[in-house]
Amino acid sequence: MILLKPRNLLLLLALILAGVMAAIVLMRYRAPVEVAEVAKVLPTGVDVALQDINYTHTEGGVSRWRLAAKQVEHRAAEKVTALRDLQVTFYDVKGAELGTLKARNGQVDADYSVVEVRDQVDVISGGYTLQTDFLT
Repeated sequence: MILLKPRNLLLLLALILAGVMAAIVLMRYRAPVEVAEVAKVLPTGVDVALQDINYTHTEGGVSRWRLAAKQVEHRAAEKVTALRDLQVTFYDVKGAELGTLKARNGQVDADYSVVEVRDQVDVISGGYTLQTDFLT
């Protein structure tokens, strides 16, 4: 009796193929716990959250203002964008720096018509500094 009969070879090939498929499935498997941990990172009620942003608004190729913030959260249900540890630098029409606004917390409404900053607010312009706890 010969072990290398065609039907034995087919059986051996099928077992090897099944082993390779099982190894691939096991290597690709990710536990659902990992996905749940990633989802927990986003705060509840927040639609978009960004960290360490640095955004410069330009008009005609000239910088008009620059926003740097540690964290930005947009809440569509409340129609508000909240900022933490923010600094806004303003520029004139030629791109020269006019002044800086710094605050620990801020909030902007949906149409950007109302901006509120609070907690250690500093406005620096023309050699003068305004310090307050709240500014609209």
